[in-house]
Amino acid sequence: MTSATESSFRDTPLALRHTRGYRADLDTRLDEWLDFFEQADPDDETTMSDDAKARLEDLGYLQD
Repeated sequence: MTSATESSFRDTPLALRHTRGYRADLDTRLDEWLDFFEQADPDDETTMSDDAKARLEDLGYLQD
C-alpha cells in the first residue's frame, strides 16, 4: 500500500517533478546568497563621505 504522498508524486508528470526540484534548489541557492549580506542595524547612524554626497546631489538623488 502506498501513501497519499507517494501516489501523488508518482502521478505527477515528469516535467513538473523536475520543476519542483529546480525550484527547491533555486530557493536554497537564493537563501544562501541572501545570507551573504549583512543586515543593517536601524538604530545605527549612517555616514556618507563628502564625495559620495556631492555625487548623489549631482545626480539629483539628494537635495540640500
